[in-house]
Order: sequence, then C-alpha cells, then structure tokens
Amino acid sequence: MIHECLRQLWQHLENQQQLLALSEPELASLIESTVNTALKPWQMRRADLFGKAFTRIEQQRLGGLLRQWLTVEKQRPPFSVVSLEKHENTQFCGLPLHLVIDRIDQFADGQTVIIDYKTGKATTNQWLGDRPDDLQLPLYLLCSETPASAICFALINPSEPLFTGYSGTGGLLPGVAPPSGKKNEPESWQALMDHWQQAAATLVDEFKAGYAAVSFHGDYARRYQTELEPLNRVAERQQLFADEDEV
Repeated sequence: MIHECLRQLWQHLENQQQLLALSEPELASLIESTVNTALKPWQMRRADLFGKAFTRIEQQRLGGLLRQWLTVEKQRPPFSVVSLEKHENTQFCGLPLHLVIDRIDQFADGQTVIIDYKTGKATTNQWLGDRPDDLQLPLYLLCSETPASAICFALINPSEPLFTGYSGTGGLLPGVAPPSGKKNEPESWQALMDHWQQAAATLVDEFKAGYAAVSFHGDYARRYQTELEPLNRVAERQQLFADEDEV
C-alpha cells in the first residue's frame, strides 16, 4: 500500500518543486485522498479485514508514514520523477530478467538515481563481497539503458526514514555518498560497478551451469536449511574438516 500511495503521489506531483509549493493544508488533503484511493481496492478485496476501525488505523498509519517521508524528500536537491513502477524485460549475461524499478529521479543536470522503497530494514552491506546476498538494485543499474549516477534504498519506516546507497558524486541524496574503500567497499564508483558486474556474472554463470553445492554463505543462512541438514550431511562435512585440521 505504501508503494501504491507513493506511486499516486508522485504521479500527481511530478517533481519536488510541486511538493514544496503545497501549503500544509493542501499537502494534508493530498495525502488523505491518496491514502483513501489506495485503500479502496483492499476494502473491496478484503471486506472481512477492512472494517471501519481497521481502515481508520491504516489511514492513520499510512498518512503518518507519508508525511514523515515527504519531509525527507523536501530536503533533497531539486529533482523530477521520470519513471514510476517501471517494468522492463531484459537480460544479463544471457539470463532473462524481468525488472520492476520502483522509481527513477532526474536532476537538473541530467543525472539520474534509481530508488527502491523498503518499509523494513535494508543495508548496502548485502551488495558487497565476492558473493553478494542481494543484487536487485545493482542489476537495475547494470541493465539500465541510461547510466544512473546513484542507487539507493528509500527506507520508509517510523523509526528512521532515510536514503541509503551509493552514488558517483556526493550531494545527490542526503546520506548517500561514493564508496570510500572502507569496510570491504571498492575505492570508487566505477570500481564498485566493475565489482557488481563481475560478481553478478559469476553468480549467473553458476546458476546457468546448475551449480548447487552445499555451501552456506554465512551461519545466518543455515536457519533456512535446518530441516535439510540430514540430506546435506552438514554434520559429517564439519567433522571431516575438523579431522583434516587435526592431521
């Protein structure tokens, strides 16, 4: 519902200038009408859930999140929204992909930024390392017809609404900067894109080749595989490695 509310809002506003021109009562009215429009299909689809009380709670929740987030958007350099919920069929290293890009913004100098909405937690750490956990946004960038100058998550949650990501130059988005070479980061934007290209190509090649070795990327990944450990013979593998270390 947050995605749909933001799609409708920016379809109406089109750019930051229009947002800044609204008075507080006008903005409140726009948010209220947007939330009500976004809720209507759900009220029809799930009438058992969306009673009066629950609908009122959702109206308050969504309205609060939107007002809070638009305050963040007001603090950015001037921008226009050039694409919303863009569906694109493409391929990467021979692997067909269907991409759905939440939003693409453009600045006055022509630079663009790819934005992905998240209402929970998200971190750029999952884009780093030899086998990145989540290459969704880097793939958006690598497959984009027009080179983007930044990719970022828009974290829309009540605790700490903010942008987090990487950019080619500073100042495009609050809190988003070029890679610094620290904590496993490449030393430049170009080096970061080269890393994503190589890492993604390696993973695609493995996928196409049917590579499926039992190799946990981290201990946290094992929580999804607990019931399969007897089949994967994890305990036996660990004992084998322990015996080799003793030798």
